[in-house]
Amino acid sequence: RPTMAIDVRSTLERAIAAFTAGDMLGAAKLVESVLAASPSHLDAWLLHGRIAARMGRWDIAERSLDKAASLAPREAEVPFARAMIRMRQGRMDEALEELLRAEALNPNHPEARTARGECLRQLGRAKEALELLGRTPTTASQAVTIVEALVDLGERDAAEAALAAALGLDLRNANARQQLMRRAGELREQAGDVAAAFTWYARARDGIVVRFDPEATIREFRTVRETFSKDLLDRLAASPAAVPSRRPFMIVGMPRSGTTLLEKMIASHPSGAGAGETTAMLVGVTKLMQTRSGERRWPQFAASLARVELDELGRGYIERTNEFASADAGRDRLIELVADKFLQNWVFAGLIALALPGATMVHLERDPFDAGLSCFERLVPAAMPWCCRLEHIG
Repeated sequence: RPTMAIDVRSTLERAIAAFTAGDMLGAAKLVESVLAASPSHLDAWLLHGRIAARMGRWDIAERSLDKAASLAPREAEVPFARAMIRMRQGRMDEALEELLRAEALNPNHPEARTARGECLRQLGRAKEALELLGRTPTTASQAVTIVEALVDLGERDAAEAALAAALGLDLRNANARQQLMRRAGELREQAGDVAAAFTWYARARDGIVVRFDPEATIREFRTVRETFSKDLLDRLAASPAAVPSRRPFMIVGMPRSGTTLLEKMIASHPSGAGAGETTAMLVGVTKLMQTRSGERRWPQFAASLARVELDELGRGYIERTNEFASADAGRDRLIELVADKFLQNWVFAGLIALALPGATMVHLERDPFDAGLSCFERLVPAAMPWCCRLEHIG
């Protein structure tokens, strides 16, 4: 019916907007409502796959793209979406193959060629990336790869020229614009001109709509502390947990405090693996809140949790991270620790201690001025809206 088509279209647009803004749970809810109304909607399945990938749910992402492929086996967007997932997984060789398939199906694909150049660059093949894309950017996304490739090759002057040309483009791609201005700041910083560098870092934040309420955030922090009191922890810890696994290695800390470094250290150990910024705990907490008949607000609902619910949360987390522990099973490798650097782990610290009492929790600290400046320079506003303003970082 026409009204249903209008609803589907507008809901999908809202899902795309939520995805772009970094609201993965909101985007997932919207796109699932689209698929409920229109089970054969190709664009919805493609978006569903990309949302799942962003949340670290690789199995769901693969099934979504398989469904899209069954609906439209000759559609270039299917291998392109699969390539984007492979790039997020760091599987650049496989991403290249998918991008070549996308270009074979649609030689004029607007993004596949640029993505192929980025794959080559990340594989250490910067010269090939430049041979593919040239040295004079025509789009913002292309400019990012070209500038980075020139920097990789040590061609500083050429990188500066490409950057200047890129900044003269109509930079409607906000993410690419921020990356280019941030790179301009880095080049100035490397040249020793820290004042000019900071100006570029600040310009990268200009025009960004900030959706952050400091007072509401402070109230939430206080409520978390009050909810996870010693009395609550002692009461719930008194009953034995059904999930004694010592595998979870939960990294807690401010962004830019070394969380990625520590995760890579654990992942490089023969008995360790890395789950990156997996949302396995967030998914479990959200599911638990949705199934409760009483209090559903975070963190207040935790005050009335029963041991059986905490055990369900712990089991769900282990199941959702099994894929990381079994990644190298064919090499007779026993995975004893899986490092999880989800940036909200500190918010869930109380629940982690109760649901996974065998887990290791490591709190990283860095000088707050260094961490804050790095957040201002590096973080993506869509994921961390507070990083756009110095006072919000403070």
